[in-house]
Amino acid sequence: MPETLKHQPDMTMQPTEPTKQQYCLQRLLCIKGVGANDTLFAVLLKSASPECFAAVLFAFALALSAYFAVKFLSLPILESYGFRQTQTALTTLFLMKNGFSFAYWTPVVGQGWSIPFEFPIYQQITALVTACLGTPLAETGRMVSWVFNLLCCIPAWCFLTLYQVDRKTKLFVLALFLSSPLYLFWGSTFMIESTALFFSLSFVYYAAKIVRRAPGTADYLLAFLFLTLALLQKATTVLPVALIFVGFFSFCVVTLADFQRNKLYLFKTFCTVTLAVIIGYAWVKYSDIIKMQNPIGAKLTSGALMTWNYGSMGQRLSGQLWNLVFWIRVFSPNLGGYAGIAALLGGLGLSQDSTRRNLILVLLAAGFVPFFIFTNLHIVHSYYQTANVFFLIMALGVAVTTVGDRLLGKWPLAYGALLAIFIISNIYHFGIDGLKLKSTPINVTNNLAMKTAAYVKAHTNEDQTVAWYGFDWSSEPVFYAERKSLAVPEWDDFPLDTIRHTDKYLTVPPAAIVLCPTKSKDQIREAIINKYGAIKPEAVGECEIYLTAKKD
Repeated sequence: MPETLKHQPDMTMQPTEPTKQQYCLQRLLCIKGVGANDTLFAVLLKSASPECFAAVLFAFALALSAYFAVKFLSLPILESYGFRQTQTALTTLFLMKNGFSFAYWTPVVGQGWSIPFEFPIYQQITALVTACLGTPLAETGRMVSWVFNLLCCIPAWCFLTLYQVDRKTKLFVLALFLSSPLYLFWGSTFMIESTALFFSLSFVYYAAKIVRRAPGTADYLLAFLFLTLALLQKATTVLPVALIFVGFFSFCVVTLADFQRNKLYLFKTFCTVTLAVIIGYAWVKYSDIIKMQNPIGAKLTSGALMTWNYGSMGQRLSGQLWNLVFWIRVFSPNLGGYAGIAALLGGLGLSQDSTRRNLILVLLAAGFVPFFIFTNLHIVHSYYQTANVFFLIMALGVAVTTVGDRLLGKWPLAYGALLAIFIISNIYHFGIDGLKLKSTPINVTNNLAMKTAAYVKAHTNEDQTVAWYGFDWSSEPVFYAERKSLAVPEWDDFPLDTIRHTDKYLTVPPAAIVLCPTKSKDQIREAIINKYGAIKPEAVGECEIYLTAKKD
């Protein structure tokens, strides 16, 4: 053999090593057996496993959620249900001004300034973050909401792990959640919804550990903590799943033998739920007492809103619930429409694992029961579905991968396409409605609340009060004006009574009265003139603004 060839490496005997780029792709997509001579197409073919498809879809959905959260961070909190967003923001604003109080201020319906609904956990967190970072309040509130939305992935993952759901399914469930039009839209609004959902899901995880008969002391304590926080933050979010837990535990878990052998287990479980409910109930009663101190607040107590919250039997059978809520808001945009229904039925029918089948059924129950408890709230408010659609998404995710495992296990590319169809459906439906709403410009030139608020803020002192007519009792102009206010409801006899007997609602006459289009506008104008004299109003948009006191 020639001397020059003796020292040449035998290339046929050397293993092929992937390039740096191929190695990175291999790690990202969970690929095995990538060679240096593999083309990109070959690499992608080797990555064609359902788990890798699910991982890519999750990463894409996470990036999409973060992108939209940042993109619309500076949008005024008026894109939808500005009434509720600004009420939450107004509470936060005055927590920053006054400090924390159980009778916290939401100065929108007159003197006393306090009409507490939920315990202000989200609001206080947002106030603290805003103060610490020095960031604008509205933007901070949106980001805190999105962070809690993202944190919901943790208890959901832990819950599914508890029931031995495979990694592929868990990733797909979270991809469905993060790309869902419902959560893409409401997950970054100035709302308490994602915070309440995080607490509720965390309770569900620890409650599931109790049901599986292997809880430690920490599990009881954490179940109690998260149930309490969820009840205080928003009772309507967690009450349905708490009822399901109590019912399932009582009739499907507890046996007669437990009353003899496992008394401590029963006692701890009973205390976990009961103590949390007592605390939640005590807060509701306390908040009612505070509201009763205000003539308008007295109409907003839990007792006064009983019918409003629960709705009627007719509503439970109506097209509003079955077509508007179930189909138009929930199934069509967030659960793949008819494909989602087929997948759920297929998952139940094809599952050979009774645990998985029962898991789908329990998740469906947790998703549907709230509609039949708080029916009117779900019909009137499209954001209320954030409390329970996550459970339907989890059921769908488990069902889809059950179908995929049974029918498409030998065709990974087809399996991946099946998973992708549901994510694409989510993005398509978000583009139809949610993205359009988020992209619509809202500013002081085209929004009446912001326009009148800007004028009032410029012509009144920070310590003066303002009366608003034509906005119902909305916090929209109040928040942007940053003034303690009497936003007059358009129900009962409040519009005229607040003018004729202002001292019942305000200890000091308002420095400005804003009169916008309302059914009793002429009568209110006449009452203003009779009480305050012939004040020439300033026309701002469609509104008349009467300045009854000079700015210092």
